[in-house]
Amino acid sequence: MDQISELLQKKISNQFRSLCFNQHGTRVIQKIFERIINNENLLNYYTLLLNPNLKDFIIDANATHIIIKYVSLIPSPKNDFIIQFLSDNIFELATKKHSCCALQKCIEFSNQKQKKFLLLSVANKSFGLFTDQYGNYVVQYVVNACDYEINKIIVSNLLYDIPKFASQKFSSNVIEKCLDCSDEETKDLIVEKFCDQKLVQTLLFDMYGNYVLQKTISLAKEPFKSKFFSMVGPIMENLKVLTFGQKLYNKLLSSFPELNIYVKGQNKGMNLKKKNKKDNQMNNNNMNNMNNINNINNMNNFNNNNFGMNMNVNNMIFKNGNQQFFNPYQYQRNFPMVNNMMNINNFNVNNGNLNNQMGYMGNIDKMNYFNNCNYNFIGNMNNNYM
Repeated sequence: MDQISELLQKKISNQFRSLCFNQHGTRVIQKIFERIINNENLLNYYTLLLNPNLKDFIIDANATHIIIKYVSLIPSPKNDFIIQFLSDNIFELATKKHSCCALQKCIEFSNQKQKKFLLLSVANKSFGLFTDQYGNYVVQYVVNACDYEINKIIVSNLLYDIPKFASQKFSSNVIEKCLDCSDEETKDLIVEKFCDQKLVQTLLFDMYGNYVLQKTISLAKEPFKSKFFSMVGPIMENLKVLTFGQKLYNKLLSSFPELNIYVKGQNKGMNLKKKNKKDNQMNNNNMNNMNNINNINNMNNFNNNNFGMNMNVNNMIFKNGNQQFFNPYQYQRNFPMVNNMMNINNFNVNNGNLNNQMGYMGNIDKMNYFNNCNYNFIGNMNNNYM
């Protein structure tokens, strides 16, 4: 053991600081503290090396683990110097990324007396920590310890400027934590402070404050609960103009069914508007249908007037040869053939083709091209057939 002590003192002590800041060296130093915990001389020796560098070690990403290891391994009163240093520098340490975590861990590993001391130190400095991106987590950690006396101090600092803290990202989380972890008396103080028309209107339309307001309403007792409903209900409809408003609107109605009485009249008016719009659409559709019917009637009149007679070619039989229109009775007339203007029924063809002068005719079995098309019929007609 004497050889190990000598080796540690000569080889490591000279580069103790650099090892603490090194990613791998910090693990070596932590292991040394685990080994020398029962060696009074070595423990005192390395404690003396640790003390002058305490601030730098706590805020460093690697060396901070050595401080946490020391507090967790070595009990009071030997670790009291670290607890005292944390208390004296609460604000600075709580607002830095790595030291804020070290502070929470040291509170966790300290004894009951040390813990109370650190909790009180954080509570007294909490006013400046609510809105800090790291400090708010330290405050929430302290509130979550559910020491009601400590929480009253924190809540009193919050209530000093509740509109600001309730509408800010980090501090709004602290208020919600206080509502969850404080005693009934402290919760009532918060609820009463929030029960203000101007403040409710501000927080309802705030992207962070609306969560605090919802939590407050859910915990409120009468007569404050009814007052909240009377303040929120009449202005709920205005939420729909916000990006998050429709979701919040639905959530409020779902969480607090009492608010439905305030939106029933609004919904009735909206339903009436929808009904009127639907009636207008139906009227427009009816007008369009009437116009379509008139157009159809006009088309029928056109069909009936354009050609005075229907041509019925019934039971015509063509045999052995070709048929041409050669009758001296000749007429020439242009007419549109539309729909059923020509009825060609029971048209039988045996080994023959019909040649004509109409400009377009194929085999007689393709006479269906006459249907539904405009065609100028110019030619000689002969009623004789072979």
